[in-house]
Amino acid sequence: MKKQGRTPQIILSTGSLKSILVLLFFITSLSFSALSQGINKQEAEIAKLRTSVDRAYLAHKKLEQKMAMADSLIEIGTTMREESSQEIKAATSEMKAKNKTYTSEKKVLAKKLKSKNKVDIAEAKAEIKTVDAAYKAEVKAYDAIMKAQTKKSTDGTKNLEKGKTIKKDSGKALKEASKTLTNAQYALEDATDAVGDETPAKGKKGKKK
Repeated sequence: MKKQGRTPQIILSTGSLKSILVLLFFITSLSFSALSQGINKQEAEIAKLRTSVDRAYLAHKKLEQKMAMADSLIEIGTTMREESSQEIKAATSEMKAKNKTYTSEKKVLAKKLKSKNKVDIAEAKAEIKTVDAAYKAEVKAYDAIMKAQTKKSTDGTKNLEKGKTIKKDSGKALKEASKTLTNAQYALEDATDAVGDETPAKGKKGKKK
């Protein structure tokens, strides 16, 4: 009869077994280390991209605020000019009427001065002083109105021109800031999509198609 075959057995010494275990542990550690480094690198890149988005968002927000301020200056300046124009027209119209009244009163009083009655002449002189004093006060008030309204119109023009300048400069910068923000958001979306991070970016818009 033939002898039944036996499965060969590999007998390892205790020292060899320890060496193999150490080698396996070392290989596993290297794998985890490489994986960990890869994840850390991705996280660092995403953090950097988030910072870029935040900065772009703040820059965009500041320019939007400047545009709002420009619109406000334009509106205020326009209103000031319109109001001053109306005030000047009203004051001028009123002063014309007062000039007419004053001229008419002076003519009447001038005739009284030609009277042969000394009492009438004395009364006429007194009335002339009163009329002249009242007219002088009205002219002074008119001049004050004109000065104030002219200054208001000048200040309104300054506000209007300043607003236009800010809007022109900020408008160009805002277009560039919008592009920068959009590109930063897309770059962050691509990076987060690659690792399955769905945390929305600040000021995030729709994904580029």
